[in-house]
Amino acid sequence: RVVSRLRDGVLADDRVTVGDWLEQWLAEKTKDSGVSAVGRGVRASTARMYAQHIRGYLVPRLGGVALTSLRAEHISAAYDDILAHPLRPEMPMGPVTLRRVHATLRSALNAAVRSQRIDRNPALFVTLPQARRVVIHPWSAPELGIFLDQCMNHRLGVLFEVMALTGLRRGEALGLRWCDVDLSLQILTVRQQLIQVGSTMQFGRPKTASGEDRVIDMDDATVATLLAHRRVQDQEKVIAYGAYQDHDLVFAREDGTALSPEIATKSFRRLIDEVRFPEDAHLPDAQRRRLRRVRLHDLRHGQASLMLASGGVAGCGVQAAGALHHHHHCRHLQPPPGGRRARCGYPRDRLGAARCGLVAIPP
Repeated sequence: RVVSRLRDGVLADDRVTVGDWLEQWLAEKTKDSGVSAVGRGVRASTARMYAQHIRGYLVPRLGGVALTSLRAEHISAAYDDILAHPLRPEMPMGPVTLRRVHATLRSALNAAVRSQRIDRNPALFVTLPQARRVVIHPWSAPELGIFLDQCMNHRLGVLFEVMALTGLRRGEALGLRWCDVDLSLQILTVRQQLIQVGSTMQFGRPKTASGEDRVIDMDDATVATLLAHRRVQDQEKVIAYGAYQDHDLVFAREDGTALSPEIATKSFRRLIDEVRFPEDAHLPDAQRRRLRRVRLHDLRHGQASLMLASGGVAGCGVQAAGALHHHHHCRHLQPPPGGRRARCGYPRDRLGAARCGLVAIPP
């Protein structure tokens, strides 16, 4: 086999381990200078994902294996161990995440084949668990209205409302600047996102190329909400005086610095747990209905679902949902019940009616 490799031009060096190669591939993939500076084209979030896959999952289990000795059975055993012992026990890894880890390994080993370190990619011969499509059940308009009423006086209430009614991703909302918002034209432009890498935060391009520089329409009520929010922010600048660090962020901490995505998510979960249905006010707290838990990201899908229910995908402003840029997402969204409406103002109309109690909307 060694003779065959040498004849085929493969560099048979048993001293190079899988861990050595993965770290070398990661460094090459993320470097931003030199002739092969691929890192300039790799988004910070993608580089962070590669590093997490390699250092969190792959190197601890495969790092000591010689690169030339790696077999499909080694990889399968490593994946079984990953599924049995996730990094965070409270968040078991599912088939979809495992496939992402596998994609990272497969890409690194493809590079090893191209570099003639190995003659074939063993990751191609691994059988992966079947990944099921997860059907997303975002909040209905009444549920969203109840939540927004609950967080109306919370400092991040405006953030959650804007995310819910524009379809912005969490990082896009936290990276939004006032220079990207035109209140007179009632539009905002997505030009950057905030990314948290460990304990540090940085700004980068939006998650996908189709998401860059996308223009999102805002209705009158959203514009009014942002105007009121800006006045509050101006007051915070006065209070902080010289300590305020102005980065032109729409959603920031009291001192103007970037708001941690993790803090936004934790605040969202805490607010959900505090919600009680107003119709149950006469009942003891233990008997009152709670708002079902959804992910912060599901606010984005909820906006898309409202657009679908309104017939807005074909008729108006698909860019407002963001997620609807990728039509395959639509198959996995469940529109709220109650039929379709023809006009583009449906999300705000339906939500506003639910919040004000003007009409009864089926749950």
